[in-house]
Amino acid sequence: MKLEKLLPLFSFLFIFSFTNQGETNFWTEGDYKFRARESYEWLQFKSGSQKEAFQGLTNTINFFYERPFDYSYGLAAGSLFSGLSSENALPGLSRDIEIFFIGFEGKLFFFGGSRQGFFTRPGLFFHQIQNDGARGNIDGVSLLTSLGYEFLVYKDIALAPEIAFKSGESGPYSWQGLTLSLGLHFYQF
Repeated sequence: MKLEKLLPLFSFLFIFSFTNQGETNFWTEGDYKFRARESYEWLQFKSGSQKEAFQGLTNTINFFYERPFDYSYGLAAGSLFSGLSSENALPGLSRDIEIFFIGFEGKLFFFGGSRQGFFTRPGLFFHQIQNDGARGNIDGVSLLTSLGYEFLVYKDIALAPEIAFKSGESGPYSWQGLTLSLGLHFYQF
């Protein structure tokens, strides 16, 4: 899939994510916030009939318009200072890779307003696989869908464990896998 085909959609989502104005009462109206989560990923890369599993720690930084425990949406970017490794290399890829991405994510709680609950998170990203293999850096598109549970642990501090399914296309490679993540959210900041 060519990145140019998704550019109009990405541009619309980027502009849409900044059209809301935050109100003074954050718990009822929402505001712009930074959020972060750490993840452990297991990804299965495929090229033709060859497959190879990569795994490792990754992270995501979000800049969201957020109404706590109801919904949020905005920009997502990562993986900084992290990488994935495999036992063997696929043709054109090295054993150690990094996937840098930027895109749009949303987060929607199934039953909003209770300061805890189950949520889903869809995402659409442009990414670049950086590696030392013969193909060099490879651009692509990826998708994410997840299910998680967020709850307060102390006053305005919440934990948000989640499990996600990821898939992507990068040149001759397709990949999919699972991600386990943990978000730590400070609602006063």
